[in-house]
Amino acid sequence: MILVDTSVYIAALTDKEIENMLKCAEKKAFIISSEVIEKEINKASDFLRSIGKKQDAEKLKELYNSTLSGTIKLTDRVINVSDKYTDKVRKKFGKDKAKKMKDDFRIVASASIGGIKDIATFNRKTMANEEIVQIYKEINSKERLKTPEFIKSKDDLFRFLSSS
Repeated sequence: MILVDTSVYIAALTDKEIENMLKCAEKKAFIISSEVIEKEINKASDFLRSIGKKQDAEKLKELYNSTLSGTIKLTDRVINVSDKYTDKVRKKFGKDKAKKMKDDFRIVASASIGGIKDIATFNRKTMANEEIVQIYKEINSKERLKTPEFIKSKDDLFRFLSSS
């Protein structure tokens, strides 16, 4: 199982290889989403439609919907764990960074609680930043959760999907 972040779906709009990888992936691996990603996809689609890119908006939604095997709900436990990530990041990096990363924290908490082993994201500066990943690991260890591995590049995603 792999959770695919919004950033990968957005990249697939302009990169045919990534689009094809996602289409092939759904035949090889269970692609999981979260309520947060679903909302981000809807928001991105609405934005694309508002700037006259109706085809891209429809392509984004179609790709997202066609690859999904399931969605992790935003439960009290997910919110509780993500709030712990937020508190730690706020103390270490400041309120603005913690606030900006709220959705990232909820996505990672969803994956951790859902037992997802891997998260594909091209969001290397925030969600998959090494210092932030250490915070996930610290909190998850206390919560007896495993922290997913982050697949952060097109090449890594291709390798992962080839081995699935």
